[in-house]
Amino acid sequence: MNAAETECLNQDDIRLFHKGACHIFASALKQAFPCESYSLKRVVLLREFDSKEAYHVLAERDDFVVDASGIKRTSDYVAWLKAWHVEKSFGSTIPPEVKLHETSEVDLFTHYHDDPHLGSVNQWGLFSDGAFVTAARVRAQTLIKHWPEKYQVSILQGGLLFQRNDG
Repeated sequence: MNAAETECLNQDDIRLFHKGACHIFASALKQAFPCESYSLKRVVLLREFDSKEAYHVLAERDDFVVDASGIKRTSDYVAWLKAWHVEKSFGSTIPPEVKLHETSEVDLFTHYHDDPHLGSVNQWGLFSDGAFVTAARVRAQTLIKHWPEKYQVSILQGGLLFQRNDG
């Protein structure tokens, strides 16, 4: 493992799974909850001056996205991301175009090339070194096991249906 991978793993779990290992967390969610039928989505950001093909990776089901922070409606996440980029400006007040593209675990974890700073990365520049993936996956599984209901859309949907029928 190189210095960039070690530095990434030295972050707390929320930073780790938002800044370097989101693809590993999304994959761990899909594996932990097969009954949720999650698909893996890459957040593609098209900005005025550049683009990012894998800004974030999420699990998705029924118009909800799930990451280490929990469950959000897809439309709310996209609106927040656009507003956040305008607020931060990043050189432009034009909101980025945000798209979610389906991806696979094979695409996420297949070594594409060796980056001089990051080491082994996939085609979108996300860490793909086996030792890094294994270490991050163990942490993802621990976080998911600690609070499983935070990451299951079916539980949220069950609560929404109960509320509609109750009142």
